[in-house]
Amino acid sequence: MPYTGFPSGVKGNPEKMQQSAYMALEQAEEILKNIQWSDYSEILLIGKSVGTVVCGAYAARYRLPCRQILFTPVEATFQFAGSDSIVFHGTADPWADTKVIEECCHRMGIPLVETKKANHSLETGDVDFDIKNMRNTMKTVKAYVLREDLP
Repeated sequence: MPYTGFPSGVKGNPEKMQQSAYMALEQAEEILKNIQWSDYSEILLIGKSVGTVVCGAYAARYRLPCRQILFTPVEATFQFAGSDSIVFHGTADPWADTKVIEECCHRMGIPLVETKKANHSLETGDVDFDIKNMRNTMKTVKAYVLREDLP
């Protein structure tokens, strides 16, 4: 979703991060207000960055039984993330502490796919590596979506 209107200086500021997450949740609610979730036998929510907070908060607020794919989550994501989720995280992501992400995933039993030295876009700066990593990431996503064993 194309979230808009976030305050400046969000990174490293928990108050502004929370404000941004609430703003994004309100925007998602407006966009999704006419969806009849009961019409669906399965729901898969996919989020990136602050969108990962929105996935979990929206699912909790509307009691949606769903799975979640969470790309480069921020730490606040784990206040709401469901246990039927998968996380993709770069260990050089300046928006989230790797130890916190690892601890939350371990505590909640959420599979964690880490890319060493990758940033908030799961990029390392080594184009060849990044292309191979994207291919492997998409293979893992496909396996998760199809409920196959994760590679």
